[in-house]
Amino acid sequence: MEIKHCKQLVEMRLYHYIFALIIILSLTLLAAACSSPQITPTHQAIEIQIYADGEEYKVQTPAGSTVQNVLDAAKLTLEGKDRVEPTASTILEKGMEIYLIRVEEIFETEQEEIPFRTIQQPNENLPEGNEQCLQTGKNGLKEITYLRVLENGKEVSRDIFSTARIKEPVDQIFLVGVQNSVSPMSPPEI
Repeated sequence: MEIKHCKQLVEMRLYHYIFALIIILSLTLLAAACSSPQITPTHQAIEIQIYADGEEYKVQTPAGSTVQNVLDAAKLTLEGKDRVEPTASTILEKGMEIYLIRVEEIFETEQEEIPFRTIQQPNENLPEGNEQCLQTGKNGLKEITYLRVLENGKEVSRDIFSTARIKEPVDQIFLVGVQNSVSPMSPPEI
């Protein structure tokens, strides 16, 4: 009886193993049937021209690449205010050209004279037509800061960024005579 019982136990275990194997195979087939087929696209290589840093580069890249993909492959980076035309997210097509524009901002400071004004003040103590310098004029000084923008080394704009007066001008003042000369009158004749 013990042999019979042992035989039944082996058959039962074998049955469980076969059943588990059938379930695993069924699930594998089911999973394979449900997944979408993997289609590997065949990308055709296209030639792109890159103009950067005074150089011209010809690069072969898979169709569907973006401008940024090509710049990365060519080891060209955008720094600061640099820009690229067309934009980095543009998908490239055969024969397209990429322009990497290096942008540099430079601050320049210049000093400029502020001319003094000349003021003429009438004075009744001076005879008419006479002038007397009361105060000598002196030019002032201002500092102008310009922001220059260069693209690929060429200036594209120059704008005033700030101005500051360093020294105020001093007006030049002249006294101008307005006194009428009075001629002595002779007494009336009687």
